[in-house]
Amino acid sequence: MVSCPVCQQQLDDFDLMAATAHVNNCLDSTSASQSLSAVSRRVLHPIFTKHTSSPSPSERVKTAVSKKETRDFKRRRSSTLATNFKATANAISTPKSTGAIKKTDFKTTPINFAETTTATGILKDSTQSLASTSFLYSIPSYKISSVGGDESFVNKKPDKGTKQTTSHESLPKSVDNTSNFISSKKSCPWYKRLPNTGFTIDAFSYGSIPDCTAYFLSHFHADHYGGLSSKFNAGPIYCSRVTANLVISQLRVDKSFVNILDMDQSTIVQGVEVSLIDANHCPGAVLFVFTVPDSTPKSAHNNSNSSQIYLHTGDFRALHPYHTLHPLLKSTRFKAIYLDTTYCAESHAFPNQASVLSAIQEFAIQTVKNDRPINEVVGIAAKHGNVDLMRQFLAIGASINASSSSNFGEASFSPHLALSGVRKKGTLICVGTYTIGKERVFIALAKALESKIYVEPAKKKILACLEDEDLNSMLTDNPMAASVHVVKIGRLGKEDLEAKLQSVSQSFSKLIAIRPTGWTHRPQKTDNIDEEFTVKSIKPTKVAPNIYSIPLPYSEHSSYTELKTFVTALDAQQIIPTVNIARHAEMQQVFESWKQNP
Repeated sequence: MVSCPVCQQQLDDFDLMAATAHVNNCLDSTSASQSLSAVSRRVLHPIFTKHTSSPSPSERVKTAVSKKETRDFKRRRSSTLATNFKATANAISTPKSTGAIKKTDFKTTPINFAETTTATGILKDSTQSLASTSFLYSIPSYKISSVGGDESFVNKKPDKGTKQTTSHESLPKSVDNTSNFISSKKSCPWYKRLPNTGFTIDAFSYGSIPDCTAYFLSHFHADHYGGLSSKFNAGPIYCSRVTANLVISQLRVDKSFVNILDMDQSTIVQGVEVSLIDANHCPGAVLFVFTVPDSTPKSAHNNSNSSQIYLHTGDFRALHPYHTLHPLLKSTRFKAIYLDTTYCAESHAFPNQASVLSAIQEFAIQTVKNDRPINEVVGIAAKHGNVDLMRQFLAIGASINASSSSNFGEASFSPHLALSGVRKKGTLICVGTYTIGKERVFIALAKALESKIYVEPAKKKILACLEDEDLNSMLTDNPMAASVHVVKIGRLGKEDLEAKLQSVSQSFSKLIAIRPTGWTHRPQKTDNIDEEFTVKSIKPTKVAPNIYSIPLPYSEHSSYTELKTFVTALDAQQIIPTVNIARHAEMQQVFESWKQNP
């Protein structure tokens, strides 16, 4: 009989992966509590639920020796991990030097992205990346440069004509794994390790990992960089440029440990080819594609130079066709996909980002620019629909313009000016955001209202890390000069909003708070998961006199159907969940059903 050394749950009926996931969940209770509440564990998968009733005498005896069993199990698990990941530091820290660095061009036939182009300008141009706050993306050629080489933490000088991935100025000359960044009592779980390498992904909460030779960070959200601080000195960190800027600026990590990997460029890191793809999550968020050389010794029967290719999505919002037809993804046979399964349940249904942004822009134009009552705007939209409603406003604007001796200038569209030209108080829109993320919401609103964006100094410093000149030009330090304010998402309560409106009462008499998150939406029909989101879908709630709150279903994670579309479009031998690990067995059944019914 096999049982969990922590909670004593019998594991005889578990396969190896499910058993490992269960024990990791028990050993790493902090991660478990963050990823899934005790209540949801009982509802979604009772087999993973710990007993909460009073222990029996026999259970108390078991508890008395549980600490010893746990220590013994950890030693056994460490031995198992060493076996499973035997080609780690020693195998890849001294790859053979091949001299000239090979360039690889992944250009393919141009892809038609017309279906992702919208009236709001989202993904409208093909000159920048998805993470750009200008809503742009690109499918450029891919190049290969080298990082690591014979000396694990020192960049090799590139051959002439080859772009070299850089860190901020320099890399560490030496690494002391014991001085500051102390090893954690928690073991790094298997799903945060890349097989046959010394790489870990988003694994900073486990201290200095003894056999880790490179720490990869997918994006700058606390649940992924948690544990990373100015004391970090365990080894090289690899991430995108924006994420690197944030890690150095906000966490004060020694820049000598931070290596920048450019978007849409493949780089050799310690003998492994690494490519970054925009994750359509928050600025700087990426998907990692790892091409790991086959460590199997060549023989008379095996003379191939095959590689194992892994995809790690970090957190992402799957976008068709950008991701499903991406040249690095669409024709690749993946050994495994490490998948963001935040919303891997049919109940998690929310509309696409483009329709949400378009709807909230229209809502803002009607309520702020045209000074129409909120309930009237939603009511008219419900009765006439978006097209008819927009025609009404265009007709009104045309008649006003025709009766004027000249066209209105930009100032006439200010929410602070009445048609008579007399200055009046306007409506303020506050958008709740995290440290980073949701930028597209407040940018879309500012563009619709032709307004500046007010952010506090700390937020402005964070946004400067994005290196977005267009966004920087939209920011202002004067709260009275902007109809769009960015606030912390935790400051959208009644008292905070009342204080906010009072602080700007000189210029504003009404406030609309927008809370963008995927948890706010429940579709009218469970089978219509991708239903269109329009103005009539917006549900304002009055929280105080002249203060309204709007839950906006703008998610930066993939919905259930988007996950299904993404997974079924790619070719992978295995799908590994990285979120809500306690539901591993249940999600594997979901993945299998997707294969049977794509």
